[in-house]
Amino acid sequence: LNHLTLHSFLISGITTPKNERKLKCVIAAIVLLYIIVLGLLVATLRLKGQISQFEKYKHICEEKHEGEDGKESETGSLHDYSIILSQLIQNLSDCKSQVSLNSAKLQSLSKILNESISQSQEKDKCMQDIQKTLGQLTTALDDSDMKMDYINMTFSEKVHILKEEIGQQYTYFQNASSDINIVKQQYMTMQQEIKEEVKTLNQITNDLQLKDWEHSLTLKNLTIIQ
Repeated sequence: LNHLTLHSFLISGITTPKNERKLKCVIAAIVLLYIIVLGLLVATLRLKGQISQFEKYKHICEEKHEGEDGKESETGSLHDYSIILSQLIQNLSDCKSQVSLNSAKLQSLSKILNESISQSQEKDKCMQDIQKTLGQLTTALDDSDMKMDYINMTFSEKVHILKEEIGQQYTYFQNASSDINIVKQQYMTMQQEIKEEVKTLNQITNDLQLKDWEHSLTLKNLTIIQ
């Protein structure tokens, strides 16, 4: 097992295009949330400025209304001011409602942003754990490679020794075969010599028997002559 192949496989499993797309989406969502929050803050500040202007204008209208209370010739103007004031109050109420709604949206977006940040932190922690595990696995693979190298070296030495012993045994077997052939040849030679000697002994025995017969015959003839 090649630990470099497994190491590259694990790294490719972590930094896949799918994970990169997810990370880019998370970053884009965070940036978008920051932009939305910034826009809401700007809108809220503008609404607060408009509200302060409306309150200032309302205060001026009230002062004018108090200063011109005794003038009957300007009753129509006061009526118009009252209408404008009512509209301003309504606009102010609408602005307050909008501010409240924007505040609620801002809180919701802040909550979503906090959740996104929390998820991003969890993912970062998970990535750190994965990298730590990957480092431990790489170390274990290095140790395994060292052990495998030692085993291979030891096995190679034993195989070399075994080959030498087999070669020695084969040489001994060849020598033994040669010795057996020599002994076999000597045995055949001795067997042939023994056969010839037996043949010679048989011949001598026959000659001795013939001479013994002749000697017996001679003695018999001498006995008859006597």
